[in-house]
Amino acid sequence: MGASEKIFAAGMTEWRRSHRVDGGLIAGAQSRIDRSMDVAISKEAEELQSGLSVLATGRVHCALCWLVRHGLGYHERLYRNRRSAKH
Repeated sequence: MGASEKIFAAGMTEWRRSHRVDGGLIAGAQSRIDRSMDVAISKEAEELQSGLSVLATGRVHCALCWLVRHGLGYHERLYRNRRSAKH
């Protein structure tokens, strides 16, 4: 599994854990998802840093955060649309 897949999986795992019985998100779900993704990003950044002599990790980190979170938001909108279509 690549770095972006690991980060996405961390966010999705926390997203799945953050649902109430009625299907809604629990309070603080976004911060929990953000935190789990930040931890995964940090782990991947450390791994990248260990193999690089010249680093531009700040820009890489920001770009990766945006890309993964944008994808996660898209997935959440699809999930909500499917649930509302069933009712």
